[in-house]
Amino acid sequence: MQNVLPKLLLLGILLMGSPGSATAQPSEKTNADAKRVATALLAIASPQKETKQAFAQRVGPSFKRLVATETMTRVVLGPAWRTMSPSRQAEAVELYGRFLMRTLHGAFEGPLPSQFALESGEMFRSKPSSIAVIQITCLALKMADCIYYSAKSKAREFTMEFQRLYIDGRWRVVEIYTSGLSVQQTYHSSFSSIIKSSSVEKFLEKLRARVDS
Repeated sequence: MQNVLPKLLLLGILLMGSPGSATAQPSEKTNADAKRVATALLAIASPQKETKQAFAQRVGPSFKRLVATETMTRVVLGPAWRTMSPSRQAEAVELYGRFLMRTLHGAFEGPLPSQFALESGEMFRSKPSSIAVIQITCLALKMADCIYYSAKSKAREFTMEFQRLYIDGRWRVVEIYTSGLSVQQTYHSSFSSIIKSSSVEKFLEKLRARVDS
């Protein structure tokens, strides 16, 4: 995983050339809004087991509202994003959004019947020298000051962390950690390997087959 970090720093610099979202910095009163977003995201965990399809149908609208899927897709694909046509980019965003919902479904399913609850939430400022995914994401969005909100939760021994940025006037998830592992770092490594060994088109085919299975 250590080898992934320098690559992520490079892709963040490259992504700075991409169109960024107009982003205002949060004020003190938005801290409560950030907590509400975390609570809402954790609330999609169901006390009953359900199929992937049922989960996606139930949480889809909330997921799109709470998660910055396009931003996460741009960052996870790195330089490959800039080589894609607008239609391919839109396809990648749609597929990665569904893939992330599958990830959440798997995370929430394991600890049942326990439900996740918000344990802690705190505002942080990422250092410009950091090579963490949150800093790379701030670079991609051309944010002058990388202020983010981190919410942690736990169900039994399983932990989750959602990192959010204040994008276009609201808090949205841009990074997820499951039991200490970065979802964005993990998928960036996997996706880059597939694209390097084949092509963007083959990668999208494989991703679609994965989410349609």
